[in-house]
Amino acid sequence: MDLFWVAVATQLLGLLSLVSIRLSQHAPVFARLQPLFFLALLAVGTVTVAAFASNSMTWFSSAATLSIMSVGATLDLTGEVSA
Repeated sequence: MDLFWVAVATQLLGLLSLVSIRLSQHAPVFARLQPLFFLALLAVGTVTVAAFASNSMTWFSSAATLSIMSVGATLDLTGEVSA
């Protein structure tokens, strides 16, 4: 399978896991989705390194997906100030 399609599938999995974990943040299913997100984060990181090592231009979109996943997982949109 071509690295391009592996990268596309991995990026879609990563973004889907990000959306699902953000939407279920206060739901009981959150604990089951959290490992899926971390596995997807690891997969996107691995594909990014593999694409960079093979001089494929898909490393750029994979790195952007990795950044979006990192920020999206830690971004707090509740507006609450913690002490």
